[in-house]
Amino acid sequence: MAARSGPYKLHFVTHSGFGHEPFVYHDPPLLFNVEVDPQERGLLSVSSASKVVASIIGSVQRHNETLVPGKPQLDLIDFQAMDCDGLTAVQSGCCKSAGGKCSV
Repeated sequence: MAARSGPYKLHFVTHSGFGHEPFVYHDPPLLFNVEVDPQERGLLSVSSASKVVASIIGSVQRHNETLVPGKPQLDLIDFQAMDCDGLTAVQSGCCKSAGGKCSV
């Protein structure tokens, strides 16, 4: 999870890719100036920008206090439309391959 305020972006949690790698929680969070460094390669010192960091953290806390979780949308999988060719049963988690489409 990340939050941005003006040119600054603060990463609280990162993930290395789209696989099954675990999330990495950062304490202190990672701080970048995305206007100067859009590729986020130059990590800024959190202690040298403590006011910016405190402001972003405060905004995130206020947002979380009023957040009303919605219905999960990524958990809704149409197994009949899923292409399971080449996946193991564990990877697909649902089905056997039948003509390139899942069958439950």
